[in-house]
Amino acid sequence: PPGAFVALQSGELGVAVRRGESASTPVVAALVGRSGEPLMQPVLRDTAHKAHAVAQTVADSRVQVRVGPERLFADRL
Repeated sequence: PPGAFVALQSGELGVAVRRGESASTPVVAALVGRSGEPLMQPVLRDTAHKAHAVAQTVADSRVQVRVGPERLFADRL
């Protein structure tokens, strides 16, 4: 659901920002790159694409980047 923190198949960490085509394919704002470094700007990922599929949910403590909800839930990042 929106607000859930997830790890993607790409190795990125992010937060679900809205529902996707199905319950298991939300649109995610990637916040941490596969190298573990915070991204300068959140990047929207469509998890319906295999490369960005949700691998698992993660505790919010793993995603140590904080972005205001007004940026995450806007129509565009």
